[in-house]
Amino acid sequence: MRTPGGTPSASSDRAARSSSRAGGAAPTRRSAGACSSSTATGAGGCPASRSRSRPCSACPGCTRTCSCAGARPSPYASRNASTSSGNNNNTTRYDRQAGRRRRRRDLYIYKADAYSKTRGIARRHTRHRSRIWDRQPSPPRYLNEGGGGSKITRRPVRSCRSLTTVGQPAAAQGRCSWDRGDSAQQTRGRAERASPWRGAWPATKTDDRRRWVRRRQTGATMKNMRRGMPNLFKQGTQHLSGVADAVVRNIEACKQLAKMTRTSLGPNGMNKMVINHLDKLFVTSDAATILKETDVVHPAAKMMVLAANQQDYECGDGANSVIVLAGELMAKAEALLRMGLHPADIVRGFVLAGDRAMEILPTLTCHTHDDFLLASALSAACFSAICAKQYGVEAQLCRLIGEACAAVMPKDAKAFNVDNVRVCKVLGGTLHQSQVVQGVVVARPPHGTVHRLSPAHIAVFVESIDASSTDTKGTVALTSAQELLDYSLGEETLMAKTIEAIRATGCNCVVTGGKISELAMHFLDQAGVLAVTIPSKFELRRLARSVGATLNLNIHTPIQAADLGFCSSVALRDIGAQSCTVFEQGAASQQRSSIATIVLRGSTDNYLNDYERAIEDGVNVVRATCRDPRFVCGAGAAEMALSCQLAEYASTLTGLEQYAVKAYAEALEVFPRTLAQNSGLDETQILARLYAAHERGDGRVGVDVDGAGVGDVQGKGVVDHLQTKAHAIRMATDAAATILQVDQIIMAKAAGGPKPPKGQGHWDDRED
Repeated sequence: MRTPGGTPSASSDRAARSSSRAGGAAPTRRSAGACSSSTATGAGGCPASRSRSRPCSACPGCTRTCSCAGARPSPYASRNASTSSGNNNNTTRYDRQAGRRRRRRDLYIYKADAYSKTRGIARRHTRHRSRIWDRQPSPPRYLNEGGGGSKITRRPVRSCRSLTTVGQPAAAQGRCSWDRGDSAQQTRGRAERASPWRGAWPATKTDDRRRWVRRRQTGATMKNMRRGMPNLFKQGTQHLSGVADAVVRNIEACKQLAKMTRTSLGPNGMNKMVINHLDKLFVTSDAATILKETDVVHPAAKMMVLAANQQDYECGDGANSVIVLAGELMAKAEALLRMGLHPADIVRGFVLAGDRAMEILPTLTCHTHDDFLLASALSAACFSAICAKQYGVEAQLCRLIGEACAAVMPKDAKAFNVDNVRVCKVLGGTLHQSQVVQGVVVARPPHGTVHRLSPAHIAVFVESIDASSTDTKGTVALTSAQELLDYSLGEETLMAKTIEAIRATGCNCVVTGGKISELAMHFLDQAGVLAVTIPSKFELRRLARSVGATLNLNIHTPIQAADLGFCSSVALRDIGAQSCTVFEQGAASQQRSSIATIVLRGSTDNYLNDYERAIEDGVNVVRATCRDPRFVCGAGAAEMALSCQLAEYASTLTGLEQYAVKAYAEALEVFPRTLAQNSGLDETQILARLYAAHERGDGRVGVDVDGAGVGDVQGKGVVDHLQTKAHAIRMATDAAATILQVDQIIMAKAAGGPKPPKGQGHWDDRED
């Protein structure tokens, strides 16, 4: 069946192919100028140009002539012309055998050539017939070129009539781009939008394969990368920059931390109830303990915490002052930033003000301690520090601290060691029942029947008091009952000789860090030797240093009389419900004890722990006093004097730093203002009265929480250590300047898994 133009119709062509497959006559080859996809009325007419000047390359097997844009001689024209004049049987045989493979190969070549010319046909084939490239990551460009190592399923498209373009009208479906009359630019744009490999299939033959592989290797990485700073770091990294994001957020975090601890400043400061990650409860107003037990994660606030910890480690007091002053400096810096000052100008002004404050502070000295062997003088030195933490019981605690420090004070006061003052907490009773023991108190009773010795010659052993044993296990063959009796008798005889040798040196008390066997305890009781077990190796070393004994490995090591220690008495005492062993040096003894123990009594564990922290701070203040005996007025008097003089210093400056120095002077007002707030006083009135007094030259006036609001604090004994206050101001200034110099925050994603455990308790109690 033919069309009016003489072109065979598609139905007749399909019928011919069906009959050929069914074993009928061979189909008639299409003659030159015939096309099954043509819709033109003329013979061989092209619907795009109605011309017969050149063959059309839009359809495989087409020999029509066409003058449309991009037309080129078809690679099928010559072969189709030669085969159409031959025998039909030979043609059928050719199609059934090798010719079918050659047509498939030519189709691939044709599609690649058409793509390199128009960038349209091959991409629409790969989109609408995606099964052509099934299971291959990279499409082949030429016949001898593989597709990246995967198996290629060669399933060619027989005609462009099978193509279906999404979004095209029904009249245009099944026709190639030239049949629809599209321009080359429209074809290229449609193909690039439809291609699954957009921009990855090269259009030139130079290094096509290598360029395509390079793009494919880097494509998986590049497609997930973001623009700007985040593409430099791993996924999950947080990045903040600029004044609005980094600086202001840091300032806000520091202000929140200072606001949290500010209410605990002073004698009327409030307690904080802190439950740490181990569900341990802390009720305290000590800022160092609060910061240590809370897990602060913000980087800027953590810098302030580190500064406060360093202050507590070096001086033992002033940790809350560091946090409060640094937070107030950050608040003043925020106001200066909103005025338009650069962070560099603010930092420069803060550093100038801090240096000027270090020059002014020594001139404010009001008191100096000289005699460090008097308990009353040492109690007065730590009065202000204890009053700020345990207001109401400061007199009892200061008395205990003064007696303990005076008992172990060396001739050279600068060599005073805070580890020589120990605390033994015994639950029950009241604080008034606490006492100081010149010696060591062990919170466990002695073993055996001997409970009191006076005087005592002490031997200290590290290992257990037991019969010797070999490192390896052995077997003993006993053939009779007599041999069994002799074996046990020999062990008893060896232990008896060992205890007699120890007793012969003059030792009547043994202390061990291990266990005491029943056999050894039997012979120790017979010899009249008192035996005590101390599991902590640190406490064992402390006891040996206190009594002057030498540490011995075990009882089988020969000891001499020079290895023994001495103390006035060793006795069992019942302190409340706790049985304790007390190693005490009496007043009449020739040897002075190097350790003093404060037996602390209290109704609850929280009270005992808070009292213990206050005693540690007081002892640290005594140590600082031994190194530098100068004191300044407390209760905010020294800070107000610094504020007035720094304000005068700021007026002499001519640069932008004067604004920062002025703000630094105003920040020092936070101490008297906070003391007034925590005491329930009118802060505005208190500050006005303090300014008036200091303008008159009365630098001893501070906040009086018990009297009329302001008064002479030096007369009431409220003084602060000079170096402790200077160190706190320096640490706060350095922390604020460091935080203000940060303009970017880069936080990596936290590592997974459990966090390493933190050391709990006193550092002396750890085994490492």
